[in-house]
Amino acid sequence: MEYIYNLNEFEGPMSLLLELIKKEKMDIFSVNLENIIDTYLNVIKTVQELDIDIASDYLVMASDLLLIKSKKLLPRQEKETEEELTEEKLREKLINYEMYVEFAKKLKDFKQYRDSFYSKNSTDINYKKDEILTNDGSYTIEKLKDIFQKMLETEEKLEKKEITYNKVTVKERIKYIKEELLKRKSINFYEFFLPFQKDIIVASFLAILELASDSFLTIKQEDNFSNIICEVR
Repeated sequence: MEYIYNLNEFEGPMSLLLELIKKEKMDIFSVNLENIIDTYLNVIKTVQELDIDIASDYLVMASDLLLIKSKKLLPRQEKETEEELTEEKLREKLINYEMYVEFAKKLKDFKQYRDSFYSKNSTDINYKKDEILTNDGSYTIEKLKDIFQKMLETEEKLEKKEITYNKVTVKERIKYIKEELLKRKSINFYEFFLPFQKDIIVASFLAILELASDSFLTIKQEDNFSNIICEVR
């Protein structure tokens, strides 16, 4: 009997695709994506036959996967457009998504550890908001991890003041970041971490990772010396 997937258990189509790859007991680099595409399309077809509502992003992914599959059956066309999802781009997206998920888990573990302590740390620092720039560069997960570590080190070095502050949750930061980006479209990455307190740094980082993995925002940098920018997709 075919296993029926409950799509409500997944965060989105990328999450479902990763689960299907795990079922194959292979990693993203070596798995046959053609088999995974067929399995994904069968899952969506089965759910539709059971007359269960499907979120639109699952159907969008299904149409993209059908396009990839059809290209394998048809004579080679002219150069693909940048917007088209290819098998190579799909594998790259899956690799990035898996890294975001793993990094988010580690940050959540760190936050749970921090929450076991009572903290009254805060800072009173002046800062100048960087001018918001628009650029077309890309940012990697490894660079984000380095930035996160440096921000934590900066917070440790800042003078501590004995005043209380309310704990910041990831849910609150997601709401705040969404609202700000919808208003301004493009924001300096570091603005979301001010003032530098560990709770704000960790919650904001988790929020940005979740929004990036949900394809709500992108993180870009034109070169090593320009501002890091968060933009609405």
